[in-house]
Amino acid sequence: RARVSGLGFTASRTRAATAMAAQVDAAASAAAAEEGVVELNVSTDASHASSTLDGAIEAADAVKAAGNDLFRAKNYEDAKDKYAEAIALLEEARLPLQPAAAPFKSGGSDGDNAEADGAEAAAHIEDGTPAPPSVDDARLPELRQRLAVLYANRAACEVHAEEHEAAVNDCTRALELNPAYLKALLRRAAAEETLDDLEDALRDYKGVLEVEPGHALARRKVAELQPKVDARLEKLKEETLGKLKDLGNSFLSNFGMSLDNFQLNEQPGGGYNISFNQGGGGGGGGGQQS
Repeated sequence: RARVSGLGFTASRTRAATAMAAQVDAAASAAAAEEGVVELNVSTDASHASSTLDGAIEAADAVKAAGNDLFRAKNYEDAKDKYAEAIALLEEARLPLQPAAAPFKSGGSDGDNAEADGAEAAAHIEDGTPAPPSVDDARLPELRQRLAVLYANRAACEVHAEEHEAAVNDCTRALELNPAYLKALLRRAAAEETLDDLEDALRDYKGVLEVEPGHALARRKVAELQPKVDARLEKLKEETLGKLKDLGNSFLSNFGMSLDNFQLNEQPGGGYNISFNQGGGGGGGGGQQS
C-alpha cells in the first residue's frame, strides 16, 4: 500500500508539471501573437505614410502641370494660385519627414542626454509602443527639390505681376530648399535690381558666378552693377562722415573749438598723429600734438 501511495504522489506531481508547462506555452504564444500585432501595425503605418506621400506628390504634380499651362497662356494670377495649391500639398506632406528636435535637458552633460535618449528609445521596446512611422530619408531631398521649383515658379508669376518683393521672398524660400538653384538666384537678383536693391542684386549675380563662372548674363550684370554699388557706398561714406563732423562740431563748440582745429598727419614710418591748431584751418606745423 505504501508503494501504491508513492506512485500516486508521483503521478500527481507529473500532472501538475504538465499543466504548468502548458500554461507557460500559452502565455508565450499570446506574447508572440501580441508582438506580431505590434509589428504589423508599425509596418502598416509606415506603408500608409509612404502611400500618403506618393499621393501628395502625384496630386501636386497634377496641379503644377495645370499651373504651367496657365503660365504659358500668360494667365499669371491663376497660375500663381495653382502653384500655391501645389506648395500647400507638399509642405503638408513634408512635415512628418522633418527631424524632430531633441528636447534640451538643462544641467546634464552630452553623455547624460545621450543616455536619456537611449532610455527613451528603450521605453518604446519595453512597453510595446510602436515607434512613429518613418519614410525613407531619401524622400525628403526629393520633396525639397519639388518645393524649390514650385516657389521659383510662383516667383515668376509675381515678377510678371510686378510683385517684386513677394518674388524675392519666394526665391529666398526656393534657395533655402536648394542653395544651388541658379534659376531662383537669377530671378531674385532681377527682382532686387528692379526694387533698386543693387547691393543685394550684385551679391546674387556674384553667387551665380561662383556656381557657373562663365554665365554670360551674370558676368554682364556684375560689370554693370559693381561701379554703381561702389559709387553708392562712397556717397554713403561721405554722408556719414559729414554727419559725424557736424556732431563733433556741435560738441566742440561748447569749448570754442571745432574739428578744423585738429589735423590728421601721416607719419613717415607709418601711422598717424593728430595735431591741434589754435587758429584752425592751418598746416599745424607748430601746433600742439595730442
